[in-house]
Amino acid sequence: MNKHSPLLAVLIAAAATASLEAYACECKRPASVNRAIESARAVFVGTVMEKGEVLVDCRDEGCDSASRLIGEGGKEYGLYDRITFDVRTAWKGVDRSTITISNERSTCHYSFNLSQTYLVYANESANGKLEVTICNRTAPVYLDGEPNWEADADISDLEKAEYVQEAR
Repeated sequence: MNKHSPLLAVLIAAAATASLEAYACECKRPASVNRAIESARAVFVGTVMEKGEVLVDCRDEGCDSASRLIGEGGKEYGLYDRITFDVRTAWKGVDRSTITISNERSTCHYSFNLSQTYLVYANESANGKLEVTICNRTAPVYLDGEPNWEADADISDLEKAEYVQEAR
């Protein structure tokens, strides 16, 4: 028996007794960059430097029902992705060179790839942390090595905005 066996057994038991409810995501993307930046708490271009998953106690984090896991004894957990970005350019709400967002694992949250650069519109979650959903204008800056026209157009509009701030 290796040193990880007890932890693995607990995780397998928790997964076997947990239930995951699935919900469809209903939302409407902002029609313009102006609307998107008004509703976002942070807007920036950044590269994903770290990505990890964390199981959190819903009593501490206030989990969305779409990603809630019910464990042994009825204890509720939420599965989160914690994504850290190296910020290249910021337009709103970023005053440092790195920023971390916490996305609950649900149908509505955006999935990021390690080492890829994104234009990010982040909102504030119910627990006060930054999160990114598929309901905003977040997009990869490059697709298959080529500039993504959608992100390119937004960045062009954002660069015309009065509040461009370079990341520190």
